[in-house]
Amino acid sequence: GLGAASPELVFRTLPGPPTTRCAPPVPVDVTSSSVVLEWPPPADVAPINFYRVAWTDHEPDCDDVDCFVADTDTPVPVLPVQDLACNSNYWFKVQTVNDFGNGPWSEFSSAITTLKAPPSAPY
Repeated sequence: GLGAASPELVFRTLPGPPTTRCAPPVPVDVTSSSVVLEWPPPADVAPINFYRVAWTDHEPDCDDVDCFVADTDTPVPVLPVQDLACNSNYWFKVQTVNDFGNGPWSEFSSAITTLKAPPSAPY
């Protein structure tokens, strides 16, 4: 005869790495040596652990440019970038990161120019 029925098994697909690009970051505060960037989170992505931001000080003409990289500590889409040169152009891009991998990079931002250095105090 037939034995007892086996318990029902339910299979679920694990979430994968993010698949949607973020919009390029935009400046919300600019000084002579820093920029605070923010961007809207992508609407339809798997859980986000943090964001990775890359930037360059020469105009990007493809994705293979030398970049500086920094990560946010949280899934909040804001990053202050410090120690920049005054009166200089920078281009920024961002990607989402979760436990399953990295999402695609955004397009580079338009050039963001740091302010001129403040005048020195007179002697």
